[in-house]
Amino acid sequence: MPKFIDKVIGIDIGSGYIKMLQMSYQGGMEISRWGLIETPKIGQEMAAMDDGEVAKAIRECFKYNGFSVKRTSLCLSDPSIIFRDIRLPEMRDEEIRENVKFEMSEYFSIDPDKYSITYRVLGKEDNDGRVVLHLLGVAAPLDLIARYLRIIRKAGLRPEYVDVSVNAYLKAAKLLDDVEDISNSRGVCIMDYGHSTLTVCVLENGVPFVVRTVDKSWDDHNFDAVAATLTQVMDYYYSRTYTWHIERVWVVGGGSLAKDLCQYLELQTGAEVKEVTPQLLKVKYDEGHDFPASLYFKCLGAAIRED
Repeated sequence: MPKFIDKVIGIDIGSGYIKMLQMSYQGGMEISRWGLIETPKIGQEMAAMDDGEVAKAIRECFKYNGFSVKRTSLCLSDPSIIFRDIRLPEMRDEEIRENVKFEMSEYFSIDPDKYSITYRVLGKEDNDGRVVLHLLGVAAPLDLIARYLRIIRKAGLRPEYVDVSVNAYLKAAKLLDDVEDISNSRGVCIMDYGHSTLTVCVLENGVPFVVRTVDKSWDDHNFDAVAATLTQVMDYYYSRTYTWHIERVWVVGGGSLAKDLCQYLELQTGAEVKEVTPQLLKVKYDEGHDFPASLYFKCLGAAIRED
């Protein structure tokens, strides 16, 4: 079951914009505040981001948009973050942690002392009378986490927990009106068309099946490049599943607002392509204000804490 702090701000520090969304859980999920501000950078590269200026921008966004709570959940999106689908026999939490740590460090050849390695239980399966745990293992560099936590604290806010984009996609996808039960839904495709990257994530029965991120080296309106990446991921999915078809692609991120993008992708892929709008989400918000839900999709997912 989702676990909600009374009120929390989900923060997504993107290469183009910092997005912030305040959500409360009192008689139902409700989005009460949202806002964004341009991400300050030295030059054009995210790697040259000025931490002090980013903290200042977060403070300005907080004040300007009337946020009222200091507790935050931060969504990390970085190519150095890795994840793996893992299955283990049922065991104690301490044993799971050790096994996940071993699996991640061996498979990716990383130094476990330099990474925060954790996991999430996606479900349980019965295998000839034995319970098998289905896990999502995640590893993030400790120095990356420390850097972003310093930024949040320097902004005067209190980080409650840190999330990663693939998990934020999964949690936010559960709020899509057309997704009744994510754990029994096949081919749920999220396309995140951001400022500098394009990510396509396909969820299969509540599990990340394939996630591909490419650097955006093209103009915003080069829909052919977007269609080519999306088609490659869909073809890979079809080559592994054979009998199932991706019927719908949910588009999020700033690029989702591009005129005629969804219609063009429909023609190229044969799937229904929809920008995520607030009307498509099972969550309350102030309908008196324009809420561009697709921009805040990762913020929304990060603001949900699950056991």
